[in-house]
Amino acid sequence: MAFDLSKLCDIQSESGIIASLIYHPDFIFHSEQLTSKHFSSLENGFIYYAISELAKKGTEKIDAYGINMLLSTNKYTKEKSNTISVETLNQIVELGKIVARSNVEEYLLLVKNVMDLSFRRETYNKLQESECMTFDLNETDIQEKIYNQIEEIICNYQDLEPVDLMKNKIDDIWERISSVENQDNFIDFKFPTLNRYCKISKTDAIIFAAREKRGKSIMLLNCLVDLLKKDKKILYIDSELSTDLSGAP
Repeated sequence: MAFDLSKLCDIQSESGIIASLIYHPDFIFHSEQLTSKHFSSLENGFIYYAISELAKKGTEKIDAYGINMLLSTNKYTKEKSNTISVETLNQIVELGKIVARSNVEEYLLLVKNVMDLSFRRETYNKLQESECMTFDLNETDIQEKIYNQIEEIICNYQDLEPVDLMKNKIDDIWERISSVENQDNFIDFKFPTLNRYCKISKTDAIIFAAREKRGKSIMLLNCLVDLLKKDKKILYIDSELSTDLSGAP
């Protein structure tokens, strides 16, 4: 059965995103997961790419000239976007006054719709490819290939639903921690300043994250020694040890 992929496109939502960003380029920082490839219209994808690049450079006023200059001087878009004239861009900017969203919430609804339809199109295409592989008897390892295709889609669209940022939850979490009656459930860190923000819990995991050579290991070793002095039982696992060392008695 063949399906009409045009039903999985919403040009109005795509145009609404473009118009909103022309008049509110800062909105783009609320939808960093959206990229030009999520647009069904090639032209809309190019214009979105140009606006995003201008916004990242701190451009506060988006106009046809700026969009055209970026597209025409960029190696990637120069040849492929030559069908988008300055006149067309001027019309888009002018009409954008009518359809531009004035608040982030409405803008994000358009983004969610465009990404959802992009997910559906890509899923359909990948499943079509998988179907062809199953009928090709010369194909080998099709189970792994199909799995990898599906996994790629899931990874690419795992941020489709907005993530509730930690900054929006931290006050509530800390209030609940502070209100726990039995403080014996918590163990102080060696560092008093750290205890203002976090304590060791017998039921929770605490993650220290940083780039390489920033002091994570020495920090944790300090905590380990301090806990040993408090007669706590410690299990320390170093995943960076070589195979020979990790297997030593």
